[in-house]
Amino acid sequence: MPIRQFIKDPRQLQMLLDAIPSLISYVGSDYRYRYCNKTYSDWFGLPKEEIIGKTAEEVLGPAAFRIVQRYYEEAMKGNRVSFEALIPFARGGTRAVVAEYIPDIDGTSQTVAGLVILATDMTKRKRAEEAVRESEQSLRTLANSIPQMAWMADDSGRALWYNQRWYEFTGTTFEEMQGWGWTTIHHPDHRNRVIERFVHHLQTGESWEDVFPLRSATGEWKWFLSRAKPVRDQRGKILRWFGTNTDVTEQREASEKLKKTQGELHMAVAEAQKANQAKTMFLANISHEIRTPMNAILGFSDLLLDTNLTDEKSLSYLRRIQSNGQQLLRLINDVLDLARLEEGDTPIERTKFSVIELLQDLFESLRIQARSKEMGMEILFQTEIPALICSDPHRLRQILNNVIGNALKFSDGGHIIVRLGSDPPGFLNFDVEDTGIGISIEDQGKLFQPFSQADGSIVRRFGGTGLGLVLSRRL
Repeated sequence: MPIRQFIKDPRQLQMLLDAIPSLISYVGSDYRYRYCNKTYSDWFGLPKEEIIGKTAEEVLGPAAFRIVQRYYEEAMKGNRVSFEALIPFARGGTRAVVAEYIPDIDGTSQTVAGLVILATDMTKRKRAEEAVRESEQSLRTLANSIPQMAWMADDSGRALWYNQRWYEFTGTTFEEMQGWGWTTIHHPDHRNRVIERFVHHLQTGESWEDVFPLRSATGEWKWFLSRAKPVRDQRGKILRWFGTNTDVTEQREASEKLKKTQGELHMAVAEAQKANQAKTMFLANISHEIRTPMNAILGFSDLLLDTNLTDEKSLSYLRRIQSNGQQLLRLINDVLDLARLEEGDTPIERTKFSVIELLQDLFESLRIQARSKEMGMEILFQTEIPALICSDPHRLRQILNNVIGNALKFSDGGHIIVRLGSDPPGFLNFDVEDTGIGISIEDQGKLFQPFSQADGSIVRRFGGTGLGLVLSRRL
């Protein structure tokens, strides 16, 4: 069918306009709607009949109209106007919008009869961009906090980024290290071997691991265990490589000394036992050493947050410090709890408390996170619940927080329902129902394995250590 004939058919023209995903409308010189396509009416949640004839202020809302009014007025002068703004609509809330106002100029009188309005909702895209920026900043902060040197390279092995530890150890600049500049700090006796192996892994796409010496800023050579993994897109194409360098100089020296001093089998066994004991003590000590400064960080964060700071950005950074600190402290506590459970050294208190108040208080602590994910939360009492029970409120809260927290973590939208009942008498039953992503039958066997989740994509998307359900079951 010729395009002219197609356009002359009002029904087919209406079908064409309704199929366009952009918001299309026509407003007369009196600011009243003469037309809107289906996308426009659906977006505002109103039938076309309730939009046509109304003013822009009535449809958009007073607050939104105040923002766009100057663009209307400029376009009514005969000027084509394009803009991007964050607009608080009466329906749909505040949205990021890109819009274009095209004046309809009468060919005879040369006056503006109205405006053709084209608009696109960019809210999801803006949120996604902001999430990416925050994620990148968080990753950079984390990378600069770890004790290892870290770096990224493109798919050809050319370095794109290093963390602060790299520069502190090598005494170099990015200009010196970018591309293949990193090879200049490798020991001459190992450089060619390292490059050859690294290039081989670039070509095969396999994870890379090697041990070699690197030159420090003082000229001293230190041995490093170096690893790199490819970062792939959804199609499996390698986008970049992420790698770390861990100083193993002391371990190598200790290993060499051990080899030199090994004698009889009895001495070797004794040394192995001592090494195992030292490892256990090291893990206990390092957990304590991490927890002590972390408590200090959280304490000072609380104090700073209570001051009369007016810099909103500073407050935001402090809240991030506090949030990340609390997350790390929870991880440490989970590891320590698991270690105590393994040793059978987990005291269980018995005290009287209200389980209803405990559950309601836990819900309040999770409600902000639930609102951010547009999820409803509800407690249903299946039977009469005793006013007080005798148990360990701290451990019960820990178990419920793990289970309900998982339901919240692995859900987007929908609801969480916790059903509490006492059947048979003398026992409390907690049932948690959610509308989350679910878990396949083959992955259900991993539920109570330490540090285990269904697959790698779950960790990347939702995070977590895989300790929560393990602790809950053993408690």
